[in-house]
Amino acid sequence: MKVTELLNRYRLKTRQAFYDRVKSLDIVLPKDARGHSYATPEQISLLDQLHDYLRTPGTTLSGFVPVSKAGVVQVVDVRLVG
Repeated sequence: MKVTELLNRYRLKTRQAFYDRVKSLDIVLPKDARGHSYATPEQISLLDQLHDYLRTPGTTLSGFVPVSKAGVVQVVDVRLVG
């Protein structure tokens, strides 16, 4: 998604406000063939989480901790026969 679309999505008035969010997430936006930055679906998911977090009064960019996707862990029971 293009930066201009993301500015509208998050109702941000300046690009600086958007890039402050990107910087706080420590992500790098890729660029298209014309040199315009855009966000990948994974990056948009993080930006959405941050946006929801910032809607709570008193929250700051530095206090945000992203929710990670849970994975399945397989436990193998190995018993030694002796």
